Amino acid sequence: MPQGFQSNWAKPLAREFPYDATVFNSNGEIRIKTTADAAGSGDPAAKIHYTLALVAEGEQPWDLMSPRPGLLQRSFRVLG
Repeated sequence: MPQGFQSNWAKPLAREFPYDATVFNSNGEIRIKTTADAAGSGDPAAKIHYTLALVAEGEQPWDLMSPRPGLLQRSFRVLG
């Protein structure tokens, strides 16, 4: 697998930036990315991981955005 693809796979699994729930600006949008496993157990050895993203246009207050990834992770459910 090419190095670029390996990095794209490794970052979510290790919860490295940008998948570490850090608020960042990208092309005029505020973004937060994090991960969740399929079972919602928090098991890092889970076979399926999902990447979750929050996107808001323009500047957003830090205190408004920072609690959002935890809420998203807690409310995430796999349908099926």
